Amino acid sequence: MVIGSKPESLVDYRIVNVATKKEFTPDRQFSDAMRWAAFWQDDDTLWVHSSDIGLSVWKRNSQGVFSQEWLGERSELVRTIPKELWSVLPSTLKRRWEPLRKQNSEPDGPANGSQPIRSETDSTTSAVAPESGLWPDKSAAGSRR
Repeated sequence: MVIGSKPESLVDYRIVNVATKKEFTPDRQFSDAMRWAAFWQDDDTLWVHSSDIGLSVWKRNSQGVFSQEWLGERSELVRTIPKELWSVLPSTLKRRWEPLRKQNSEPDGPANGSQPIRSETDSTTSAVAPESGLWPDKSAAGSRR
């Protein structure tokens, strides 16, 4: 995953297959001033949330092609949100989706121990890598003030 910033204050992200150089880009962009998070659940699943456009999940098929799906009120996808990402979602979404999640047990987190990548409060940095040790304060949760 490559994360950057565009001059229009938009987050620029894409998934890049390093072996084939094939790039997968989102169908919508979101503001870098809004709360956002990205989470690799495993090698084939990437979750991306932005408070201005919503939550989507990228899934890789057997041919190595990623496709993006938007959650909306799709209970079959809402029930599969990893607990690591669930913990950083806004409370308004949690209240709305909690009944959908209770229809099925919550999935376990990833075996690799990865963490969500969240935007920082006052940072001009484009991304926060899980390995960097730079983890924003949960109270700010990525919004700029």
